[in-house]
Amino acid sequence: MSGRTFCFVLLGNLYLFPYMDRYLEHVDGNAFDIVYWNRDGIDEEAVGARQSFRFNTLLGLNASKWAKAWGYRSFRKFAQAVLQENDYDGVILLQTAAGILLRRVLKRKYAKRYVLDIRDYTMERNKLFYLIEKAVVNASAFTVISSEGYKEFLPPSNYVVTNNDRSLDSEIVAKIRNRERNPRKLVIAYIGFIRQQEQFKRLLALFKNDERFELHFIGKEAEKLMPFCRDNQIANVRIEGQFPSARTATYYDGVEIINSLNGNNTPALNYLLSNKLYFAAQLQMPILVCQGTYMEKVAVGNGLGYTFDASDPGACDKLYDYYQHIDWNSFGKNCDAFLEKVDMQNRNFTDRIERFVSGE
Repeated sequence: MSGRTFCFVLLGNLYLFPYMDRYLEHVDGNAFDIVYWNRDGIDEEAVGARQSFRFNTLLGLNASKWAKAWGYRSFRKFAQAVLQENDYDGVILLQTAAGILLRRVLKRKYAKRYVLDIRDYTMERNKLFYLIEKAVVNASAFTVISSEGYKEFLPPSNYVVTNNDRSLDSEIVAKIRNRERNPRKLVIAYIGFIRQQEQFKRLLALFKNDERFELHFIGKEAEKLMPFCRDNQIANVRIEGQFPSARTATYYDGVEIINSLNGNNTPALNYLLSNKLYFAAQLQMPILVCQGTYMEKVAVGNGLGYTFDASDPGACDKLYDYYQHIDWNSFGKNCDAFLEKVDMQNRNFTDRIERFVSGE
């Protein structure tokens, strides 16, 4: 059905929400607007949008509590006015906090006509936040989650899962899948935003100059690890900074093991599923995960992950032994079976969002 209008609400810059494309491909043929918070003060183009409502207030990571409170309150007023003044057929909120902030206008004007997309743990341990979130979830047409692990802290509901997967270049995938499985040195790579600096320093110290391994850290802020490597004379490491997203697959060429050791024992890390999990399945590479996380449950449970305990002095020897005894035929079947499950969940999401867009 054409002639319907939709509005996306984002509590940040456009580049932080690549998964918006999952929705845009189904909104095609209908008009849509975007309300977003330009926190970085940069010029971004919302391709295909009828109108972009840009809230231009800078808010850095080190902003004070007062500045944050004022910013959120001001954004709520800004976005609420847009939703109130326009009569959209549907609203898609790409962050939990967006739904919490706009709960009044959503309940009053858009009940059962909005989709809430949840990608992270927010403040669910706070009883008041949890109760508000429950009301927002219940009033939505449906709520999307990117990890079934989130059901551990979210209010009970019939959530729709859309995985945080992304297809890599098919030619590079085929080349990597057919790689030689007996390399002279095992390359372990973390490719992406290098947030967990202290975690990775401990890892570098553990693998220091072990000739069986080479560690790669490639992505934004990777260069911050250089002084540590230099001061500790760590030679078996490759470090490279931020790169265009389109080149992601090329950095996995020559890699044997994917590093997803972000940490554990915190809600922000315990329940998520990293996009590295889906890369591991596509490329048929074992992925290292932390104990007690949902990543461990899914990766190890599906036969494509290895729980790595960095506190174990013998961890490197155990990892090397694990790799040498992988049954690659079974491993490949495990990867393909996992990807089939992912595809099934994604098809269900596609069906639900297309029905939402068409007004069914």
